[in-house]
Amino acid sequence: DAAALGDFADRSPQTSPPRWNPGSAGHPDFCSRPCLYFVAGKCSSSTTCEFCHLSHAKRPPHLDRRFREVLRDLPQHDWIALVMPLLRTRIEAFDRSKETTALFAKVTAACGVPLELVQYCVPLRNDRRLMMLTMRALGLRSLLMAVHRSMQERCSELADAVEALSQHLRRIPSGASQ
Repeated sequence: DAAALGDFADRSPQTSPPRWNPGSAGHPDFCSRPCLYFVAGKCSSSTTCEFCHLSHAKRPPHLDRRFREVLRDLPQHDWIALVMPLLRTRIEAFDRSKETTALFAKVTAACGVPLELVQYCVPLRNDRRLMMLTMRALGLRSLLMAVHRSMQERCSELADAVEALSQHLRRIPSGASQ
């Protein structure tokens, strides 16, 4: 319920202060979405909850069904031109380690594009600009999930490479990349 989500910054748990739990891994850039039960002071899963118990400024943006369908149905060359530069920029801002770079190189190789050819800024046709603006608002985790979902049926090698990269990034402690 969108109304129940509201602005997470304005709410504080009624029972105990926020503490780390599995859903908080990678907070704030790569954690799960906020736990609505914790915000209300009623999370019964506590330390095993898969949703984040740490504070979030606002509800994380996401792609609506229409944009998910457009992304899924794009020809692969358009998909690569739209998604890969943004994904590269986000990943490099999050972590520039050799392991992360190598995992992202596997993602680009699965697309059939060497890492060094993924440009940072690609001019887009007018009909793709709204999609790009929407995707820029996504967090890294949401962007990777959108990539994974849109390519799962098209290219299992790419979906597997994105999943490996996601798992790696989630293990990076918050603030370790800065």
